Amino acid sequence: MTKKQVQQALLALIADSGYDVVRSAFDNIPPLRASGARVAKKKPRKKTQSKPRADKTAVVVVSSLDVPDDKRAVLMALADKYDAKDFMTSAGSVRAFLEGEGRDASHIKSRQRAVGVVFKCLAAKDTEYLEEMERGGWYGPPKTLANIARAIENYGRQRRV
Repeated sequence: MTKKQVQQALLALIADSGYDVVRSAFDNIPPLRASGARVAKKKPRKKTQSKPRADKTAVVVVSSLDVPDDKRAVLMALADKYDAKDFMTSAGSVRAFLEGEGRDASHIKSRQRAVGVVFKCLAAKDTEYLEEMERGGWYGPPKTLANIARAIENYGRQRRV
């Protein structure tokens, strides 16, 4: 077929079906290789919009717990420290705490993902234990010898008074 014959055939198709229909038909025809064989078009992959996972903060977890108000106040203080990384500062300290409580901690990879487990476990404790934990700085930031010496000195002063 010559170029002129192709044009006449296309004009006849356009007159019969309309320009948009003919144009869209061309978009659906896969291109030809030099040998004349058709090249299969790859179907475009659907892009899934994944939302970044927002981990819950300790304060959000504690506010959702059903505990008495006096216990909630202590848990909120611990939650603030947890979020500020002043309480259970690493995944290792979280695992140590949970193992000490008799829970399986082998799946804990980050402290932020374990916040729900930690505070549900803490909510089961009595208020006095939680207050002592908050005052004593258990599972707090790493201690230097100077901090430990000051803590011993302060404890001695409190005992003398």
